[in-house]
Amino acid sequence: FRSNNNWTWWADSNAERAMSNEEVALGEHDVVYVAQDYHVKHCIFAWEKFVRAFRTQSPLITELISYDHVIHCRNHTLLPALDPTKHIRGVVAPTGYTHCAPYDVWIKALPENEHSSVD
Repeated sequence: FRSNNNWTWWADSNAERAMSNEEVALGEHDVVYVAQDYHVKHCIFAWEKFVRAFRTQSPLITELISYDHVIHCRNHTLLPALDPTKHIRGVVAPTGYTHCAPYDVWIKALPENEHSSVD
C-alpha cells in the first residue's frame, strides 16, 4: 500500500511539519497525520485485503476483521470525503503494528464490536 503511493506525512494536525518516509518508518511517533485521500484509499485497500484473506483463508490483522472498522471508515472517512466543501488534513494514522491471526483462528474468534454487524 505505501510503496504504490507517494504520501505526505505530517508530525502535527495542522500539517505544518512534513515528515519523510524514512522518518515515519523509524516508528518513533505513535501517530502521524495524513490527508483525507490517504484515509479513503486505506479503507478501500483494507476491504480488498479482507476479501483476499477470506477467499484464500490467509492470516489477517484483527483490525480488518472488526465491523467497527467498517463503521469508522464509513462515518469518518468515506462519507466526509464525499463532501466537496471539506479538504481534510490532519487525519490520524497510527504507526504501530498489530496482531495477525490465521484464518481458522479469526473466523472462530471475531472481535467484539460496539456496532452490530447483523442489524
